[in-house]
Amino acid sequence: MSAVNYLLLFTGMSDQGGHEATVRSFMELPAARLAMIESYQQITAALNIPAGPHISDNRYATLDENSIRLERGSDIFRWEIIKSIPEDFGPDRSSSADSPSRLRKYTVTIEEHIAQEFPVKAYDLSHALETAEAACKQGKFVILPSAPITRLIMARHNKTGKTTGWREF
Repeated sequence: MSAVNYLLLFTGMSDQGGHEATVRSFMELPAARLAMIESYQQITAALNIPAGPHISDNRYATLDENSIRLERGSDIFRWEIIKSIPEDFGPDRSSSADSPSRLRKYTVTIEEHIAQEFPVKAYDLSHALETAEAACKQGKFVILPSAPITRLIMARHNKTGKTTGWREF
């Protein structure tokens, strides 16, 4: 029995439905991809987003082999398929050193975003940004420590340099 599973991660944030997140597990990659496409089609239908026969026809969507991102206005939805090997599954004595269940070294980067509003007097929006940027660099605007409004995570394989994309968690 294979210890590899494929997880379909879904996160959605919309004005209508609020924040939603789900994780589904599949034994086969094609089944996970089919579920991802079906879920995408349900969301586009619910939002009345015209979708052609191919996801790439949708101007609101970006996709690659194992992920889809749908963004329209403030509505953002993301599907991502990742390979999963249970942490309690280890190689047996007959496994080779190149076994896919062998632990490898990765570097994980977590980024947290905090925010604070500052009043600025300016001639226009561009001038407001320039004024605030200068005040921040001069230490006049200091963001006080607070709970993060966004957390992002990504991973890098130490040997190959291969990285994941940033994703919110």
